[in-house]
Amino acid sequence: MEPYFHLYGAYYELTQMSMIFIPAALLPNISDSFTRAHLGDLLMGTLLFVIPSLFLAAVQHDKFNMTLPSLMCHFALFFALFLVRMARREITVSR
Repeated sequence: MEPYFHLYGAYYELTQMSMIFIPAALLPNISDSFTRAHLGDLLMGTLLFVIPSLFLAAVQHDKFNMTLPSLMCHFALFFALFLVRMARREITVSR
């Protein structure tokens, strides 16, 4: 095992959890519907990416151990769809 594997893992998990908890904490306090929509899309895209990945890693660790990065790329497509939705909203507002 590489010496910095756990450090990278902690960094990766910290960024994923911050993408869940920061928008979730900000959503109740935001009154602007545009910002709320962006935060909601960020939160939903992240949840649809992270939750299935963590579920597969926890439940079927032995079966998906070597293929988990590839499966996470497929789940990241959900996140990408919400990012595209955010970008399209930005384009329509800027016109």
